[in-house]
Amino acid sequence: MAQGTITKRCGCTYVDEDGTRRQLGKDCPKLKRAGGGWSPTHGTWGYIIGITDATGKRRQRTQFGFDSKQDAVDALDTLKAKAARGVDISVRITVAEYMEIWLKGKAHELKGNTHDHYTRYSVRWGLYIGRVKLDELRVHHLTAAFEDIEERNEEIRRGKIKARVTGPSAMQRMRAMLRSCLSDALREGLVTVNVAKLVKLPSGKPPKALVWTKAREKTWRNAIAKLIEEGRTPKQARREAPTPSSVMVWRADHLGAFLDAVEGDRLYALWHILGTRGLRRGEALALDWPVVDWDNKAVTIDNQLVHSPSGVIEDTPKSDAGDRTVALGTENVSLLKAYRAAQKREQLKWGEAYTKTDRIFTREDGRDIDPNQFTKLFKRLAAAADLPPIRLHDVRHTAGSLMIASGSDPKTVQETLGHADMKLTMEVYVSMFEDVAQTSADNVTAFIPRTRKSV
Repeated sequence: MAQGTITKRCGCTYVDEDGTRRQLGKDCPKLKRAGGGWSPTHGTWGYIIGITDATGKRRQRTQFGFDSKQDAVDALDTLKAKAARGVDISVRITVAEYMEIWLKGKAHELKGNTHDHYTRYSVRWGLYIGRVKLDELRVHHLTAAFEDIEERNEEIRRGKIKARVTGPSAMQRMRAMLRSCLSDALREGLVTVNVAKLVKLPSGKPPKALVWTKAREKTWRNAIAKLIEEGRTPKQARREAPTPSSVMVWRADHLGAFLDAVEGDRLYALWHILGTRGLRRGEALALDWPVVDWDNKAVTIDNQLVHSPSGVIEDTPKSDAGDRTVALGTENVSLLKAYRAAQKREQLKWGEAYTKTDRIFTREDGRDIDPNQFTKLFKRLAAAADLPPIRLHDVRHTAGSLMIASGSDPKTVQETLGHADMKLTMEVYVSMFEDVAQTSADNVTAFIPRTRKSV
């Protein structure tokens, strides 16, 4: 490989004889001082080096924009070191090009939903840094991207644009995806530093789960009434009325009202299991009849359904703790038996068009239920029942909270929910209801022996 040349050039332009504006580049007279030395204030440093590509063709590779001569020297030395390690330096790919290659290579390593999320993040990153050359990616590129996201968030909060706010947790996940991508690029010698590790972000602490107390629900319903007075439809008002947190938990009477409302739904057994046992969406939809232990009234969780760009796919549980056996209880077992009989009637009705599998919860024709469509169905049913809004995943939070409130010990709750550690169970998923907290306070007072009562 050639040694390369360190030089300067600038962006000054001139208009030639045919009226075309062109850059002076290395020929700008301002680049040199009267004595022949380089001007310290004009132009930028860069390197030019001759390389041979994979086809044997000789070409020049250049890069400018360095603040000092030493920066250009260091960059050239890094390039030579890459070539010495066997890295093909004849082609400089962009961040978007590398992310596309990287995601294709990760297709069989990542879980389906993780790959789906990463694909969406790569599209988002492509808008900000996609055209940047991979080896030129710097911290300031990422900082500018996150600053732009924050500005957009502010416009959303002010109502200037309608979209979902990208919160700290989402930005942390975006950075995590890019960090993983650049770690592989670093190992391949395509970059010299993982800049995603260096950019600073606000804490990605997850939002606190809050119970829909009577006071919070009253405030929410008053907001809806006000929006309707201003001309919104009830549906618009429900969508626009603010909630205390993005993670809300139903009270026991809310869950009871929901189950009453969906009692006639063909998937009532599924709704009941989700509300009382806290299975994850994908875990419940992946249940097969052979994993039901009828004698012990339990079910084994060893799989999940996830939505992916290629459709609904089967995957392993979220973690090792997710592979577990969950007690169903008498009522859930009875509901499953009734559902199984109804499923057999559906199979007879559809005949040869029915998709025969061992799956418990399916569409009427036997096909798998798309997890994303199932979430939309839950939203519609909860709104039809005029209940405060929660995410489908928050039904899991509700179930965990009800387990604690009804006297289940934390270890049982942890194992039922499939959490890897107790801290997650107690701090993230399980929320205390007001009446439980009051009962606890009264029980402590009653436990203390007194010779006379204070009131």
